[in-house]
Amino acid sequence: MKLIPILLLFTSLSTFAQINLTGNLIDSDGAPIAFANVVLLDVEEGTFKYGTSTDEKGNFSFPKVAAGDYNFNASFVGYATLSRKLTLDKDTALNNLVLETDAAQLDAVTLIAKKPIIDRKADRIIFNVENTSLSTGNASQILQSTPGVFEMNGTYTVKGSTAQVYINNKRVFLSDEELQQLLRGYNGDNVKSVEVIYNPPARYDADGGAVINIITSKNVSLGYKGSVTGNYEIDTFAKYQIGTSHFYKNNWLNIYGNYNYNPRKDLTRQESQVGFFNSDGTRDSRWFTDVEAVNRSDAHALNSIIDIRLDKKNSLSFMGYLGLNNGRELDSEVNTSILPQNGTSFSGFDTNSNVDQDYASGNANLAWNSVLNENGGNLNVEATYIFTDNDNTQDFSSRFFDNTQTTTGTNSFRTTGFQKANIFTGKVDYEDLLGSYTFSSGLKYTNISNKSNQDFFDTDMGAVLDPSLSDVYDYDERIYAAYTQVSRDWEKWALTGGLRLEQTQVEGNSESLGLVNKQDYIGFFPNVALSHTLNDSNELSLSYKRSIDRSWFRRFESFQ
Repeated sequence: MKLIPILLLFTSLSTFAQINLTGNLIDSDGAPIAFANVVLLDVEEGTFKYGTSTDEKGNFSFPKVAAGDYNFNASFVGYATLSRKLTLDKDTALNNLVLETDAAQLDAVTLIAKKPIIDRKADRIIFNVENTSLSTGNASQILQSTPGVFEMNGTYTVKGSTAQVYINNKRVFLSDEELQQLLRGYNGDNVKSVEVIYNPPARYDADGGAVINIITSKNVSLGYKGSVTGNYEIDTFAKYQIGTSHFYKNNWLNIYGNYNYNPRKDLTRQESQVGFFNSDGTRDSRWFTDVEAVNRSDAHALNSIIDIRLDKKNSLSFMGYLGLNNGRELDSEVNTSILPQNGTSFSGFDTNSNVDQDYASGNANLAWNSVLNENGGNLNVEATYIFTDNDNTQDFSSRFFDNTQTTTGTNSFRTTGFQKANIFTGKVDYEDLLGSYTFSSGLKYTNISNKSNQDFFDTDMGAVLDPSLSDVYDYDERIYAAYTQVSRDWEKWALTGGLRLEQTQVEGNSESLGLVNKQDYIGFFPNVALSHTLNDSNELSLSYKRSIDRSWFRRFESFQ
């Protein structure tokens, strides 16, 4: 079962020269274009390799890029994307690259009234997209246009690391595939702004790095509005997506609901060649690997937001999501041929894998907000419930052959398993002005309960259960957190700093090993961000944050 990932890992292990690529972007009038996204893509597969954003002067830099051929793309809202092919074999400078105005986008901007506006804070940038040309798309397209945000195979990254995604300051506990399903069905009309938080303050969980926080807008006009959308793709296999969104508002109620259906059949083909060398530098052998995988899925997604105005100072809000992907299948075939140095015939092995999965996940959040005074002081109390239910079966077989193509051995097995996880969080947040400072503090409790099971059957000589490779595993985690945060803006200075305290209690129980592992520890997680504006084109910033890498419950899933 681990053979395929190992082979795929080998294909990416090569030694390349390290190249420094620099440059700058300007418009047709010679003015620098700040916060534009610049990416390097694999020239053959078009996949994401490196990404960065221009600074206030329009400069960008890619340090330590592997030598090779790339497609270079530079883009920003309101401008046509600049694309060119690059061959990097030495340090390269691309100076004064011009982005031309996109007439089509400008027409849309004229109709809708304005282009997106970027606000820069000490610890984040805020991409304001409400009532702009981007509102005609979906949330996924908005994120891909957001400065500093890059999408790579369904994962969103900021400054080279995976970012946590929040909606209205509420963390989204979804897989990459589920998140893409949600964002594609999320109408751009319902997005007010996107906050790219490089140095998350203490109110955010201590695990992880940067945060992408999607702030939804409130339906301005009274009454009902609805839409139906569809998307059809022609690829090796045709695929489509249909969805419907509905808005309703009166004087005390605001409702948004969306349903999205996305059946897919995706084909992946990969060819690779890996060379193995002896300790003296001579070549030992070459491995030629062909991979073909077909992934079938039938995904449904339903999400909603409900805001209820109780009186002038108090309101309730509800956010919910339900995702279903039953009958998912992943069929893969890997053929590996091994040619010894100076050899003329191949040995090797073939592997086949079939995975069937039924998957469901959902979450519900209920929050109460109370305005305490005219200075913007408020108290927020909320509770969130999250669940996942995953059942899967995998059949795996392999055949080994010598250089005469004669079978020398076989191996096959079947695994069946399930994972059921439940997460509950409760939190209280308080925010107010203390003189010229914004002060916030809060408490949070998180309980994670995960139960997973795997049965391993050796099917070479019949279906024989192997207890040593089977297990029932229970995992429980409780996190008690408290935080405080202070921030202030001056004319040219901005400061924010805080401290988060977390006590974590973990218990893991492996029935097959008869082993119970317990941990109980306290962590302190400070953060600080300081910025100084020198002039309209230059700014100095300094930030520090301590975080933790937790064994989040999805890491226990056997297939995702």
